[in-house]
Amino acid sequence: MKNPIQIIFAVSGLSFWFFLGFPFANYHESYEWIAQVQTIPEWDLIFSHVGHFVCYRPLGQFLAILLYKITNHSILAIQLGNFIFSILGILFIIKPYSKKKWPLILSFFLIGSLFYPTFNYLFHLNGFFYSPLAFLLGILIYFTLREYSINNIVKSYLVAIMAALFHPFAIVIFIAFLAGWTFENKNSVTQRIVILSLILISSLIILYFILVDLPFSNLTYGNLAGTYRILASLESNTPTLLLSFLLSSVTAYTINIVRKSKYILLGLSVFLSVLFVYFKIPLIILFILTCLIKLIYKKKWSLVFLMFILLSFPLSVGWISSSLKFLILYLLPVAIAIDVKWTSRDIQYFIKKISFAVPITLFIILILLKSSVQLPVISRFTNPILTEREKTFQLEDAIEWLRHSDDTNFTVEFLASGNNKRFPASSTNINTYLEKVNPTKYGKSVKVFICFDCESSNANNTLYEAEGLYSKNIHMFLLKE
Repeated sequence: MKNPIQIIFAVSGLSFWFFLGFPFANYHESYEWIAQVQTIPEWDLIFSHVGHFVCYRPLGQFLAILLYKITNHSILAIQLGNFIFSILGILFIIKPYSKKKWPLILSFFLIGSLFYPTFNYLFHLNGFFYSPLAFLLGILIYFTLREYSINNIVKSYLVAIMAALFHPFAIVIFIAFLAGWTFENKNSVTQRIVILSLILISSLIILYFILVDLPFSNLTYGNLAGTYRILASLESNTPTLLLSFLLSSVTAYTINIVRKSKYILLGLSVFLSVLFVYFKIPLIILFILTCLIKLIYKKKWSLVFLMFILLSFPLSVGWISSSLKFLILYLLPVAIAIDVKWTSRDIQYFIKKISFAVPITLFIILILLKSSVQLPVISRFTNPILTEREKTFQLEDAIEWLRHSDDTNFTVEFLASGNNKRFPASSTNINTYLEKVNPTKYGKSVKVFICFDCESSNANNTLYEAEGLYSKNIHMFLLKE
């Protein structure tokens, strides 16, 4: 794309949230992962599982460990890598749109700005194995607008193979895409049957060796409930609720049918939105279904198959949330933009103007917030991510204090307090880390408790305490049992 303003505007929402939170300290599974990194020889890191992963991820493991070590045992570079992969995915989607690109760019901006819980994976060490899947999705969506040729099939397959070295789900995603893309071009299959057969066979062989241990299961109530909770968490406030309503309505109205039917679809979308709100069902579910219906109507089978496979991961495994986030961030903007026609020059002029002003405004707001300035209304939405970031550093400092204390063998348990029921890591993460990095501590085992925003009522037993900036009386302390 020749106009950099368009690129900046499209990714400014996602970029704002990333740089607001960047950098996080060690977070969740990174404690267990780092503990293993310090005990496994470098060469074995390429050829063995690391952390709690059940899939083989050789290139992802090698690069993650390399970045971790060259940055002085920090996950800062890994977070930047997650961000770069994610941005590249968006750029590849936008690239083939030489005309009618503004609806797509605006969709990326709106979803990136308001659905910010969708990209908390950027701050996870584990996100380094998922973010290449975002890049792969961008490449595959890019190829949906290219010629269905052997050359393009092979190119997309090679990208999928590289992504599979970060996470094997890349092969599953590619097979779904290729099936849909082939179905769209079924009249051309005969000439390409040999290359398609070779790709399918080699893909299945790769899956057998790197995906064999993944605990797939049938659709269960637990998996369905888990998927529902993930979607509900993404629609976390009123602005995201309103955006889901707006975009589902726009998507329904822009299905390319006769005008009277458009109004009927719009009315039905509004009616269903009211029902969803009344029964407290996340509107983002209606938004996803509307986009899926639009893609089916347009016979965009490559995108339809991608949506189905991304939805199937949490339904069949029960704990994979990143696929739903990728669906929202990368596929829904494309579905929205299809058949959106802006003939009014006034609308195009307005969008072009805000595409310049909005990124500048977001940059100024970002600088103020990073300088600890509290902004009316805005800080209400930004403080949660700043609070979460702060907790990661508080916890890391406390754990380091434990590491360098006496020979006492500490075990950690988290205590929920008030609204603070989320922690930067689990007790299992921390205890695994302490056990592996301090194997020589054979003293008496002492359980210590960690909580945030709770009263230090047992001051005589306090081991560590730290005040927080972004939450009233937020602090963390450890108490002897």
